[in-house]
Amino acid sequence: MTSTSGPIDNIIHPIERTDISRIINPIEQTDISRIHFDELYRLDRLLGRGAYSVVREAFYRFDYYDNNRNHHHHCKQQNSPSSSSFAVKCIDRTKLSTTDEEDIYNEVLILRSLNHNHIVQLNDVFTDHNHHFLVMEKLSGGDLFDRIIDKTHYSEEEAKTTCRNILLAVEYIHSNNIAHRDLKPENLLLSSNSNNRFYHANGDDTSIKIADFGYATRVMKPNSLLTACGSRNYIAPEILKRNYYDERIDLWSVGVILYILLSGLQPFNDTGDDHALYQQICNAQFFFNDECWTNISLGAKHLICCLLQVHPTNRISASQALHHSWFVTPSSSSTTTTDATTTIHKKTPSFIDPGLILSGVKENNANGAMNNFSAPNVPFNSAA
Repeated sequence: MTSTSGPIDNIIHPIERTDISRIINPIEQTDISRIHFDELYRLDRLLGRGAYSVVREAFYRFDYYDNNRNHHHHCKQQNSPSSSSFAVKCIDRTKLSTTDEEDIYNEVLILRSLNHNHIVQLNDVFTDHNHHFLVMEKLSGGDLFDRIIDKTHYSEEEAKTTCRNILLAVEYIHSNNIAHRDLKPENLLLSSNSNNRFYHANGDDTSIKIADFGYATRVMKPNSLLTACGSRNYIAPEILKRNYYDERIDLWSVGVILYILLSGLQPFNDTGDDHALYQQICNAQFFFNDECWTNISLGAKHLICCLLQVHPTNRISASQALHHSWFVTPSSSSTTTTDATTTIHKKTPSFIDPGLILSGVKENNANGAMNNFSAPNVPFNSAA
């Protein structure tokens, strides 16, 4: 397998025509053509499979490093040779359209610009005639969706810590003028396996990192985005209504995730009828009537209401959410009782459909009936 540093099919990116490998490969900025992926890394077992890619575990080839020490003085700390493994996304370029190539270019540039404890790290990128190799930080805990199923429930304190970690990452992403656009439990990875008793006893169920920036984009000014993309159960009303939007859509998704963490239930009843589901979302028709909410604090419910605001101008930011009183008030209960497998059983695929139009959906004046508990007239930091 021979690597090349030539442009990716002469893509004209909105910012500039450039060479993806030269810009983002941290190993060697000036002579990347002399370093091939299979010289530096050894692929191992299959971790996952996508439409035009596979994810495989990989390890450093120590013989190459030992013989080329001078090449690595610019390496990032994460790239220093060790026995640690990586997750390598191997993308088949022969199956990609020009638009697909541009999307990968965009994803890589965004990931290379981010450095946060709760965001999966991109370490290296290599390109040859037939493949792109994205060398990512490898996490062994699976995704949050599977962890909810495995645990059957999150206690309120666990949900609080998990939500805080998500919001810290979202706050950082938004401070860099980036919208993720596809936040959901499937795209939140955990550091370690729940079967590891040591990690499990030390709260590793809450140690998450945001992954999959395939739909992420720069937000140049408020309400400047229009592409309909995301995942059906987590998508914000403004996208469904085909309105211009911005990074505030991510906070809606966080609200849905928090609702699921606390109850094991989806906030919006998904019977398979897209129109009925979108009608509920566009009117914020969610409730706290189920028995599982009995012992959940008003502060948690209030934060959910502040996040699941139909109108983006009423929706709190990540920074505001992190200052919500729920995060500083001890929870009255340590566990919930709902079995998450009762309603959360099928992962939600992402989509991108520029032609998505939600017709016939009527918006109610109210923000939704929520067990007689609503947020519009209550300051976000005044909950019990």
